[in-house]
Amino acid sequence: MRRHKKQETTCGIEIGAYPNHIQLLSSHFRYAHKRLFFGRARLFADRIELAGWSASGYHFRCLPLARMVDVDYHPLKEDSNLTFYLDDGEEISIRVQEAHRWRECYENWLRYEVLPSAKLIGGPEQAAAVAG
Repeated sequence: MRRHKKQETTCGIEIGAYPNHIQLLSSHFRYAHKRLFFGRARLFADRIELAGWSASGYHFRCLPLARMVDVDYHPLKEDSNLTFYLDDGEEISIRVQEAHRWRECYENWLRYEVLPSAKLIGGPEQAAAVAG
C-alpha cells in the first residue's frame, strides 16, 4: 500500500518537525458533519493526526496537543463523541472508537506535561490555579 505524504499540515508545521514517532493510540474516526472514508485518528506524545479520504481527495490534519484548551467527552451524542477546543477558538468534533481511552490519554498528558511545567514556570500560586 502506498503512503501519501504531505509536506505541510493544516497547522503549518512540517511532518518531520515532530520528534515523536511512536504511536500511542489509533482508532477509526469520522468528523461529525463531514463524510470521510477510511478515517484514522492517531495519538502521539505531542499531537493528534487525523487522516482519511474525502470526495475531494486525501485529507490530513495535525492537532498539536499544546494548542488544545479542552477536550469534551460526550458518549451519548450520535454525531460525535469527542470535541477538541483549540486555543484559536476552533472546535473539532469527531466520532472515534473507544473515545474514553482518548479522553484518558489527554488527561494523562495534562497531568504529566502541562501541570509540572506550570509548577516550574509560575511557582505554587500558578500551579494551584492550573490544577483547579
